Amino acid sequence: RYADALELSEQVLKDSRRTLGSEHPDTLQSMRNLAVTYSALGRHVAALELQEEVLEISKRVFSPDHPIIAKYQEYMQYIRWKAT
Repeated sequence: RYADALELSEQVLKDSRRTLGSEHPDTLQSMRNLAVTYSALGRHVAALELQEEVLEISKRVFSPDHPIIAKYQEYMQYIRWKAT
């Protein structure tokens, strides 16, 4: 089922970037969802790279104390843990 989710997540992200832009909160969530799928498929390097991009953009878009920043940082640590 993750293989199906991968295809859908990639398409959603592509469409989101095109229609909303790379810094829209919904696009960032689509990126995170794709990172989750990558991680579930054992593609931890791809997941980590994408999650790092999510975090970098989020730090520009949201205030430093916004709760989403902590959420994205926490997930990045989880991916690193899964990769070991």
